Amino acid sequence: EENGEIVKGKLICKKCEVTYEIEDGIPNLLPKNS
Repeated sequence: EENGEIVKGKLICKKCEVTYEIEDGIPNLLPKNS
């Protein structure tokens, strides 16, 4: 966390159990096969 913003980490959907990486404050919400 930097200045109140998440810089690196993961978003996890509890319903569908998909994990999205956060890198440089940007979440990668694209499917893994794209």
